[in-house]
Amino acid sequence: MNSLLRSISTALVASGITLVAFISSASAELITSRGFNVSLNTNRFFPLINGDPKMSTYITNPDDGDQQFGFIGGYYNGWVIKHRVTGKCLNGYNKYEGAPINVSPCNFGHLDQAWHALDKGKGYMILRLSSTNLCVTVDSPIGNGSNVVLRNCNYYSANGTQDWRRDAGHAFTALVRRD
Repeated sequence: MNSLLRSISTALVASGITLVAFISSASAELITSRGFNVSLNTNRFFPLINGDPKMSTYITNPDDGDQQFGFIGGYYNGWVIKHRVTGKCLNGYNKYEGAPINVSPCNFGHLDQAWHALDKGKGYMILRLSSTNLCVTVDSPIGNGSNVVLRNCNYYSANGTQDWRRDAGHAFTALVRRD
């Protein structure tokens, strides 16, 4: 069923039809990372980047809607990652090393919001911005309020700042770092 939904959504976007997001509970997952007990977090009161809330990290709380995201597949063979509370999508508008990440109005079919989950083995992945070598990274020091930025993808790094693990079965996702 998910491949059918992806095909339909890709065809609609290619036809220039604006698509309002749909999220299948079967495709949504909890994303956990090794090394830190913090999650991606944002809300409409956070500092703004280009008029939209930036991403940062806070202690993991699976019940916190500010840490929950839905994955919508089929865009540039990747994912659009929609924030549950704001209804906006993870956005890599500024494509340079160290650029902050925010959420902005969802634009299905825009490369700034197309993300690829690249397998690192042992259940871990990297979230790479489409058409770049830039990945979702938690900057140091890591804890409450840490910056979330784009950094060159490092598939071989052992520091865990770009390593994410998928846990199925959640209606929305939280991008999580934990020990």
